[in-house]
Amino acid sequence: MKLTHNYLVINDKIGFLLILAGSLLLGIWAVRDTIALRNLLLSFGAAIGLLYFFLVFKKSNIKILYDFENLIPLSIIFFLMVWIPYLSMSVGSFANFTGTWIRCILAVVFGGSIGLALLRNNCSAPLLWLGILLSFIVVFIQYLLAQQGSNSYYFTDWEGDTYLYMGKINAVLMGVIFLAGFAGNLLDLIKTPIAGVRAALWVLFFLSIILISYLFIFAFNTNSGIGLIIILAFLLTFFLLVFKINQPSFLIFFALFFLSLFLIVFYFYISSNDWWISLIEDILISSRVDQNLEWMKVDGKHNFPLRENGEFVSGHVYERVSWAIVGLRLIGENPLGTGILEFPFGYLIQNAYPQSTIFSSHSAWIELTLSFGWLFIILIFLLFGINIVKALLHSNHFKYLTIMLSFVILIIYGVGELNTKHGVEILFFMIGLISFIQLKNDTVIVK
Repeated sequence: MKLTHNYLVINDKIGFLLILAGSLLLGIWAVRDTIALRNLLLSFGAAIGLLYFFLVFKKSNIKILYDFENLIPLSIIFFLMVWIPYLSMSVGSFANFTGTWIRCILAVVFGGSIGLALLRNNCSAPLLWLGILLSFIVVFIQYLLAQQGSNSYYFTDWEGDTYLYMGKINAVLMGVIFLAGFAGNLLDLIKTPIAGVRAALWVLFFLSIILISYLFIFAFNTNSGIGLIIILAFLLTFFLLVFKINQPSFLIFFALFFLSLFLIVFYFYISSNDWWISLIEDILISSRVDQNLEWMKVDGKHNFPLRENGEFVSGHVYERVSWAIVGLRLIGENPLGTGILEFPFGYLIQNAYPQSTIFSSHSAWIELTLSFGWLFIILIFLLFGINIVKALLHSNHFKYLTIMLSFVILIIYGVGELNTKHGVEILFFMIGLISFIQLKNDTVIVK
């Protein structure tokens, strides 16, 4: 029996277990003080995933290794997992992140096995994201408790111990992964015949996007988070209005509502943040890294250049733009990378400028390229590109999930400090997931 819309996982208990375990892992992966539990879940998921691969490949007529389109992304993943230790051992730094490399392999296996399980049980896909949603519900409860007695809606203690997520970027990463994943699933399931289930999922998504947007503003005060949600809202609206115009009217209502909602959110947010007013001027000034040397943060001092009106350039704009430009220069000077996983940008800068206290470029793509070289980043982008093209060209139950997730990951890893251990692990989990949900339908037969 070929792939169909399966609403309940009954005959695939191991696949269902993988989806639930993946949901739990995603819910805690970026949460503070969960290292032991996440490693246990990762190991468990990879072990069950290997068993699942064996059982499915044995019992089903899956011609993965005989299909060129399937073989290309799988070969790239394999090469990446070999290239990382090879480069690092060549410079003698592999011992510093052997554990991370092993967990990346486990993440690829776990993510890939979940992708295969979703191919065989496509309508169970929304379950994968519920763990993240539960974590944000906990954060909202923490926010309400912490905000009691305050005269302001803002309670931004992201560096303290108030919230589950330590730092803004972890909350942003998991929040936008949830929204992109859930939105992609809703678009992929838009033609399912069970209207009640579909409507309930849209209502849940609507409530979730309000919850996460609220927390991004008042609990984390994150520019990148709000920006990504607005981009996702426009992308979702585009798909609904342009490609789904013949679908039920309530979907058109949702599309227009999302657009209106985020115009309101955008207006509210920028009205309380004035950095955007001089954004273009700040970017131009920040790009002059040879003229304005404040980006070095000599002796830890936070100095910023001045605009023509005598005011200081926005700090976060200056740092991100100037460090990105310096990082791109360093990439040009180090085509093979340094073989160092954590903070290669800071390592190179401090070698060149000992008085500098910079340790990160604020971009995972820059950091990972400095770690593992041009070949690594080219193959990563090529892998995402291949999967997006496959999603656009072929009839697949996960076309929009692939597009939305790939789009979000490419952006968030470009603007966030996610070259940390769990950040790299999550990246490879998503690579495995996306690559396997894009296996050609006619190579997967469910018996």
